Amino acid sequence: MKDASDAELIRQWLEGRNSAFDELYRRYRLQLYSYLGRLLPGQSALVDDLYQQTWVRVVDRLARYTEKERFLPWLMRIGHNLAMDHFRQQARRKHVELHEAIAGEEDEPWQGLDQAAIQEGLQRALESLPEDQREVVL
Repeated sequence: MKDASDAELIRQWLEGRNSAFDELYRRYRLQLYSYLGRLLPGQSALVDDLYQQTWVRVVDRLARYTEKERFLPWLMRIGHNLAMDHFRQQARRKHVELHEAIAGEEDEPWQGLDQAAIQEGLQRALESLPEDQREVVL
């Protein structure tokens, strides 16, 4: 079984031979874990979670795997996509938290600001623009 190609192991697993999947897992487990570890340094619990999620997705999608693809890049793409989904969710969460912190209890973030604070912020924003863009705004 160690000499079998990835495609052959996938076929065998789809036919019911669990040992074929065990061999695929053995071949690529370290590469996947290392890749996720590099994407998420210092976050071993998250790496463990994404690693498990990747293998669950692989099992769910192996029936749709096409032999035109090489298994390792396909596996890594699944892990990569899960990591990117995590980053997007994290960014959305931070955006929502920031918006809530700015808005507080009010309906709109600017309602709690006084006129002087608004003018000061606007002035700083204008000063940060390049001169030609500032002229257009003014």
